[in-house]
Amino acid sequence: MHVVLWDPRNTGVWKDLAGGMGAARCEGWGGLAGRLVRFWVRERRPPPLLLAHLVAALRRRGHTVEYVCGRFDRPADLFILRPALSTLAIEREAAARLLATHPRAKAMFVGPVASTLPQALDGLGAMIVKGDAEQLYWTLDEVLERPGATVQLGWLEDLDRLPLPDWSPFLPRSFRLGREFARFPSTFVEQSRGCPCRCDFCSHAHLDGVRFREPEAVVDEIRHGVHAWGFRSFSLRGPAFGHDPRRTFELADRLLRAPERVVFSIKTRADCLRPEALRLLKRAGLACVVVDAAEPDLPEPCGDVPAARDAALEEFIAACRALGIRTVAEFVAGDPHDPRQSLLRALGRARRLRPTLAEFHLLTPYPGTEWFDRHAGEWNSADGVALTRTRAVLRYEGFKPEQIERLQRHCYCRFHLRWAAVRDWTGSRWSAFVGRLVRRPGPLVAPGAGPAALPPQAAPPDAPRGKRRLRSDGPHTRPGFSDRHSERRPPE
Repeated sequence: MHVVLWDPRNTGVWKDLAGGMGAARCEGWGGLAGRLVRFWVRERRPPPLLLAHLVAALRRRGHTVEYVCGRFDRPADLFILRPALSTLAIEREAAARLLATHPRAKAMFVGPVASTLPQALDGLGAMIVKGDAEQLYWTLDEVLERPGATVQLGWLEDLDRLPLPDWSPFLPRSFRLGREFARFPSTFVEQSRGCPCRCDFCSHAHLDGVRFREPEAVVDEIRHGVHAWGFRSFSLRGPAFGHDPRRTFELADRLLRAPERVVFSIKTRADCLRPEALRLLKRAGLACVVVDAAEPDLPEPCGDVPAARDAALEEFIAACRALGIRTVAEFVAGDPHDPRQSLLRALGRARRLRPTLAEFHLLTPYPGTEWFDRHAGEWNSADGVALTRTRAVLRYEGFKPEQIERLQRHCYCRFHLRWAAVRDWTGSRWSAFVGRLVRRPGPLVAPGAGPAALPPQAAPPDAPRGKRRLRSDGPHTRPGFSDRHSERRPPE
């Protein structure tokens, strides 16, 4: 059977963002200022990790797989489409056209949007797969026996059972995550799925809890990506890295012992990583931290942020800056009651926190969340075209959507076109260049030892004598954390 993975061409939406719902990036103004910012953060993101797992699974079952963007006229037996919220109309039209030109073929919708919004894909005669579509590795024949039906596969508990992703149809040598790394090509590696926080506006709310992968399997996938595809940087997927301290320390220990030299990025919250874990991850190759700067447990996430929480976030970002770790802070703004002040407050917080880069997202209701049901009748667009985090989808009191979008671009450029932001950005790229010339020290953890075996000021045994070296726990760095973060301890 010949399977075609179909994707729309040049939509400006990255389907891996927003928990798989898809989102666009704000790129600021036009003209010279916008071109300068876009040059700094230019990137070519890989396709969603789900597609790479499907390629590996289908090829193991003996099928041929092809990845197509745009028009397709050759014979095929099965079309698989993974829509985003903002590409629903395009992919509905594409599925109807593909089924009309290939009457013997079947079509299938997979992914988070198909799981949470199946009613938007009805009436096409295509199969809708709800749940983790990677389970087609075991259930493809049963699903194909139900054309035009909605099939519930449920959630996969053991993510390590999946075959290693196959990136061969996607030109992996061209992958570039410019916001997070200075070494390319880059790719994704899933570290966890789901989020432990129950936020009523989060795009991960539709997942059933949180599921972790074993650190050994994560490191094996990283090493496979280095040798099979030539990847040099890895974005570890999961919205709350560090929530399980045992897995965090074990992952850092295994990366330190791996012979391959790679860099990686994580996404976390300021209260999920202890200072010693952050220093150890830096030794293991941590290059960038995407930190959540929203406040999900407030009634309105765009409201005033308590000073204590902002102080903890400022200390966390300062600690990353002291260790030479790039930070990307994600702010959620666009309160329907006062959108202008909400965006300006986010800009003021970003200037005070001083991350390397900042993202200003407009509050967007995602399917499967309380916000989606609560604001269902308050949208400016009913077809989902505006659900990209850069379009004003809600109805704002006293403001037009164009004004809010213009203010969002204004905040984006005003933050990145400051001397302090340029200095932090160029400094992080210079430190990444110098880091390539310095030999990486040995591991901090003895074989078979847990987190408690970390000596407070023990240097690696292979440190060169007579040369000055920068220790992660010495006087040349400052962790920048207060004592209140020391309450979370890993299990003994």
